[in-house]
Amino acid sequence: MMEGSSTSQPDISNLFEKDRFPKKTWQLVTLLLYSPLGLSLAIVRLFILVQAFVAFLILPDMTYARTVFLRAIGIVLGVVLHRENENERDNSAKVIISNKITCLDNIAIYLTSGAITWDLPSPLAWALGVLDTTDGRKPIVSKIKSKLENHTDSFLLQPEEATTSGRVGLLKFAPWSAKVSDTMQPLVIQVWRPRAMETSADVLGASTFFNVFWFLFTPFTVFKLKYLPAISREPNESDEDLLGRIQSSIASELCVSATKHTAADKAEYEKLYLLECRRPVLVTGDPTALARPEIQRMVFQVAEVLPHVPMDVIIYDICRTHSIDLTISNILEGSIPFTPIPELRRAEPRQTPVPSRSSPPVVQSLSQGQGQMISFMERKAKLIADARRKYIEKHGLVDAWAE
Repeated sequence: MMEGSSTSQPDISNLFEKDRFPKKTWQLVTLLLYSPLGLSLAIVRLFILVQAFVAFLILPDMTYARTVFLRAIGIVLGVVLHRENENERDNSAKVIISNKITCLDNIAIYLTSGAITWDLPSPLAWALGVLDTTDGRKPIVSKIKSKLENHTDSFLLQPEEATTSGRVGLLKFAPWSAKVSDTMQPLVIQVWRPRAMETSADVLGASTFFNVFWFLFTPFTVFKLKYLPAISREPNESDEDLLGRIQSSIASELCVSATKHTAADKAEYEKLYLLECRRPVLVTGDPTALARPEIQRMVFQVAEVLPHVPMDVIIYDICRTHSIDLTISNILEGSIPFTPIPELRRAEPRQTPVPSRSSPPVVQSLSQGQGQMISFMERKAKLIADARRKYIEKHGLVDAWAE
């Protein structure tokens, strides 16, 4: 773990849970044995949840109905609240600002503080009549300010705008959240489940439906809530500096980094991650393609132009396009997701994966393929230069290419 004040930034890929299930064998066995009971529990809880929703629609008093409904949801979902220092709640700060671990954090916080929020799953947002976010952030800020002025209820903000694991770093807080109030109280959220049947509360790429299902499946989920001292805007302090202080206070309490990664960065990474998971390593339609000299030649030529691209990615697209020009264009335009090779590994000799034993032997070795680079057609020179320039400009790698 890194301290919130640390200047080093963790890679965005490390901020999120990617595996739903535990890696230890005994936990997997326990989870498997528990699964029949867990599925039955999920079905019963879902039935109760539907009944609670219907009852909520009938109740006339919205304030009372909201309280009853959310408490019912908390019980049905197995939400267990661990309040570490509830007496530290500063009632003069109407805005609570917290990190975001699951899609249901706001329910746990409401049950302890009564703080409402606009950031709820769509069915709950509609049922509870919370703020409509379809018009963008500016109307939301105005509506929140209006509610704070006309009501005594406190309001919850989660300016990361996307979930993280809470174990490595926090996403950068959205700038609009600083305009809601000049005094906000940070709240730290941590979530854990029984180790014997531990599952991740939120997984990269998983829908809200599946995340909620695992709440229903798991015996209980503990939300640990801890208030930090309220933070007020200092004279002439900018929105960015105010949010930076709040983010740092939460990050320091969690012993994680306050990163510069944003919710938009997560969305982009998530898209590439899911595409990468679905992409086959090699084209299976023609297992003999890699044995052909012209395919090997094209693979080595693309690798020479784009040394940061993994060899299997190049092979995949070359076998599909049979064109150096198209493959370079596809990679530069972002049509093919991949994880770049670290700079230290680029100096290592890269070898082309050998086809299965049933395929003909590879005709040319790596050194022979590199030797053919000398005869690379001159008409490709401009394409290579353009490819280098576009990549340098796109990724800001001037220093890396200057060697």
